[in-house]
Amino acid sequence: MQKRPAPSGVGKIKRGAIARLVGTTMKARSCLCYDLSRVLSRSINLKKLLQSPTKLACLATVVYSLAFLGLPAKGAKVNEAPAKNTKGTHENIAKRITDITGVQLQKTEQGFTLFIETGTGGKPRTPSKIFGDTLVIDLTNTQLRLPSGESFQEKNPIAGIASVEVMQKYANTVRVKLVGENETPATEIYPTEQGFAVGVPSEETEH
Repeated sequence: MQKRPAPSGVGKIKRGAIARLVGTTMKARSCLCYDLSRVLSRSINLKKLLQSPTKLACLATVVYSLAFLGLPAKGAKVNEAPAKNTKGTHENIAKRITDITGVQLQKTEQGFTLFIETGTGGKPRTPSKIFGDTLVIDLTNTQLRLPSGESFQEKNPIAGIASVEVMQKYANTVRVKLVGENETPATEIYPTEQGFAVGVPSEETEH
């Protein structure tokens, strides 16, 4: 009996399937992925592929081999990403936060001084901004912990100053807000033993 010739391309697919079954290392897995893409790219005519049981069987073998090699062996330990230790991060952030524990306004002959006390004597950064007649000083990495309340405010402490306010602006930022009556208040910021102070001269002293 004369043997029926195999369909074109079947021999190559069978040899590829055998090679894929033999490969069990990571290198073999890469080859399998590459060979599978070749098989799929050549099977452009889906109708012909479905009519060929041999090609379908080989393709099923390739897919099974990939799935089999991709699974961990029974009893093998799967590498898991170590859990991040966020406790130390939160502790470091807490250490960097400076508590504002006291705010006191003292009038002087030249104007007034706003004393700001910190719980640990820390010296936070004091960047300032100007908005019209308003001067804003943001104390970064600070939290307001006043025994008298959540904020400090005083209206018209001296001539030329409409209001002084110390409040928690953001989670870790305390804002000192000075509003002038006719112009932006002039200030001098300097450190003290308990924290720092903001000196504000009166209009008479400035002129």
